[in-house]
This record gives sequence, C-alpha cells and structure tokens, in this order.
Amino acid sequence: MVLGALTWPALAILAGVSLGAAVNFRIAAVSARKDVPVARVYRWLVLATAMLCVASAAKYLAPSLPVAFAAYVSYHVFNLGGAALFVLFVIVYTGHRDWLTRRRTALFALEPATYVLLLATNPIHGLVLTDLRVVPFEGLTTLHAGTTPLTALHILYTGALTTAGYVLLARFYVGTRNVYRKQTGVILLGSLLIPVGAFLYSGGVTPIDLTPFALVVNGVVVWIALFRYDFLDVTPLAADLLIERMEDAVVVTDREGSVLDVNDAATRLFSGGGDPTGRALSTVAPMLDAALEEEQPFTHTADGGDDVRTFDPNVTFVEDQFGIRRGRLIVLRDVTEQVRRRAELERQNERLDEFVSVVSHDIRNPLSVAEGYVDLARVEDDTAHLDRAADAIDRMNALVDDLLTLC
Repeated sequence: MVLGALTWPALAILAGVSLGAAVNFRIAAVSARKDVPVARVYRWLVLATAMLCVASAAKYLAPSLPVAFAAYVSYHVFNLGGAALFVLFVIVYTGHRDWLTRRRTALFALEPATYVLLLATNPIHGLVLTDLRVVPFEGLTTLHAGTTPLTALHILYTGALTTAGYVLLARFYVGTRNVYRKQTGVILLGSLLIPVGAFLYSGGVTPIDLTPFALVVNGVVVWIALFRYDFLDVTPLAADLLIERMEDAVVVTDREGSVLDVNDAATRLFSGGGDPTGRALSTVAPMLDAALEEEQPFTHTADGGDDVRTFDPNVTFVEDQFGIRRGRLIVLRDVTEQVRRRAELERQNERLDEFVSVVSHDIRNPLSVAEGYVDLARVEDDTAHLDRAADAIDRMNALVDDLLTLC
C-alpha cells in the first residue's frame, strides 16, 4: 500500500490510531513509576490498548488478505486482553483483590484464550468467521466477515464481563465522595467511550472500528485523572470513615497535607462555608496544623466573633487496601466546656487553698492559747488559767459554727 495514495480521511484514521498508541505507551511509562498493585494492573491494561492501536494500524495498511488476517487476529488478542485487564483493574481498584484466586483467574481467562485459538485457526475450520474478504475504504484495508454462533457467544461473554466491570465501578462511584467521586467518575466516563465505539462499528453504523479513537480519548481522560486526581497514587480510602452529619469536625488529608475531604462541621469551622478541598491544611487551618505537630489541643476563634473554642484533634492514619499509608483522618472533638470546667475547678481549688490557710491559722491560734493555759494550770495548780483556756475553746466553737453556716 502506498501512503501517497491515501485520502485525507484515511490519513486521519492512521493518525488517530498512531496517537492512541503513543498516548497509551506514555501512560504505561508513567504507571511503571507507581509501585502499587493497582498501577501494575493498569500498566498492563494501557500496554494492551497501545498494542491494539498498533495492530489496528497494521490491519489498515496490510497489502494482502493473509497479512490483514494476521493483523486482525493480533488486534483481537489485544482487544480481549484489554477487556480482561480492564475488569481486573476495576476489581483491584475497588478493593476486591481477594476475589482474584488462581482458580478464578484461570476460569476468567479460559474463554478468551479459547476464542483466540479458534480465531487463529479459523482458515482451517471456519468455526468463528465465514466469508472473510478485504473491503477497501478510502485507500485502507478493512476486513469483513460473516459471524457464527460461536462468535455470538463470545460477544455475549465479553459483554457480560465488561458490564460487570462497569457495574462494579459505578457502585464504587456512588459510594465515594468529593475528590474520590471525581476520580472514579473520570475513570468511568473515559472507559465507557470504548464499548460505544465498538458498538457503533459492530452495528454497522460506521464503516471502520472506532475503538482505537475511543482509546485516544480515554487515554487523554485518564491522563487528566493521573495528574489532576492522582488516582494511581491515592486510591479511595476514607469514604466509609467520614460521617457527614457528625457534630465533630472531620478532615481527611493526604500524605502531603492537602485537604481531600471535610464534613459540613469542618467546612463551617475553617472556611466560612467555602470548599477547602485541594488546599494545604497549613493554609486552611494553620492552628490545627501546628497542633498536630505538637500533639496538643488548640483554640479557634470564629471569623468576626468572640466565641473561642478549644478542640482536641484525634488522628487516625488511613491505609489503603495494600497496607500503604495514604493520609490522615482527623476528628476534632470540641472540648471547650471541659476546658472551662477544668479552669473553673482550678480557680475554686485555689480559693479553697486560701480559705483553708486562713481557717487553719484562725483555729490554731486559739488552740495554741488554750494549750498554753492548760499547761500553766498544771504547773501552777491554778484553775484560773482554765477559765482563759475555756475562753479560747469558745472562740474555736464560734469559728466552727461560722464555718458550718457558710457550708
């Protein structure tokens, strides 16, 4: 095939699949630097989609039917591999990695492997495709073939498999919040474009397979997710831990100290009704940030108000499903009343100490006088001293009566 003989639509198609390959190869390289299980699965997924684009280009440029068929088989190998890896990615991403036992994985791969084997040997038995022929399109090579019941069963199996993946991802989307909800929504939206492209082609709506072009868009969308929401680094963690209607303020931060999520109480406390997510905790709540470093309670005064509140932060480190520490869940318990009661109790104790000191002096003075006169009475054998001792005792009784009256 001569590239100069291609029309502009054909060149656009080749440019699209080439771009799809380049974007997905680049994402695979980025994923290789993320040392977490979900990134490893995703790396294989984008490698499969990149190779699918390469096989698609080879199919369009094939000079003969045998070469086109070989490229067609390769295309389906990577297509099936990508579908299977997508489901594996969703399972790992949503925290269900324990589902992937060896037996289940083997059963999972049995049908795609069998179909690829039958497809590769189709020229011998014709069980998968019939009437295979080359149909030129704008100077490109496209293959058309009739299907068989085995093909229909395979399409049903693949459709059920990918649908299960979308359902699992959608359920996870419903259960996530804020940054994580956006993150999961980006993945869901981008991946939904791929079956749409395949459906348009298999339904005869378009003369060429739009799957590679959907992969280009998906690659760009996922690229945004990689660097805007960092989903290969911060897996959804704290959605189930955060209780929106808690009276205590709750803040979730990542490892770098950026606010990922807050409940309404924390929003009112630190941002005056605005959204603090995505900002550094040291900017949103500098006093809280300092208190976490010192592991001490802190005081906070509402903007434009005189109400000073004291909070005792309780920190729980949040780990993902792989045991990797990803951030902190901070619950701020309002201990203002406890602090006020403790301060009041301390003041009362101080006054009590002063009172006891005065009372002790007032009681000891007449007691010492009484003891002195009693000693004189004993030494001098003079009962007149006892009268003076009795007077001192009367003063003590009067003081005790006054104390009882105060109590």
